[in-house]
Amino acid sequence: RLPKEKPNVHIHVPETLPDGTLGLGLDDADEDQRGLMVVSIHRKSEHFGWQLGDRIIELNGHLIDEWDDFKATWDAVKQFSTTGAVFGVRRDGVERTEPEAQEPRCLHCSVKGKHLQRCSNWAWAKEG
Repeated sequence: RLPKEKPNVHIHVPETLPDGTLGLGLDDADEDQRGLMVVSIHRKSEHFGWQLGDRIIELNGHLIDEWDDFKATWDAVKQFSTTGAVFGVRRDGVERTEPEAQEPRCLHCSVKGKHLQRCSNWAWAKEG
């Protein structure tokens, strides 16, 4: 069993390419590592911040150990997500930084706190 890792880079992909793909070539990571390696990047996907050698270890908070994990999670994200996908990536040479804590708010009424337990239409508060 491989040790649990935390991503040191997060990449938000709000939508797929017109053909429904991510525009990435992916391959299984080495046996001693979890996740999938980015081996090619379509030019239309470069602006999301992908780099060759990125290793995808999370997708919308779900751990990715191998191709089957990715496929199942990616299919669910494409079907149900309205905000896109957030990839947790291990990138060599980048220090892990803790994301700034954000306060979740309801998109419908902008209320925070216990209201979120009753409302299913919420997202992180937008800055600005």
